Amino acid sequence: MTPEERQKAAAFLDETRDNMLRATKGLSPAQLQYKPAPDRWSVAECLEHATIVETFVLGNIHNAIKETAAS
Repeated sequence: MTPEERQKAAAFLDETRDNMLRATKGLSPAQLQYKPAPDRWSVAECLEHATIVETFVLGNIHNAIKETAAS
């Protein structure tokens, strides 16, 4: 990954995080916990999942960058 590609990826992650925060800001606890059906996730569960996955994926990316730099 080139420095330019890394910068674009970081900017995109910042943008999508900001969009998610904007979209969910001001939701009430009831709105955050609402499930459209018993087998569907609430907004809060979707946010939690996105956070966990992002942390995991970014950790793997950082490790890959470190390995590439060490080679």
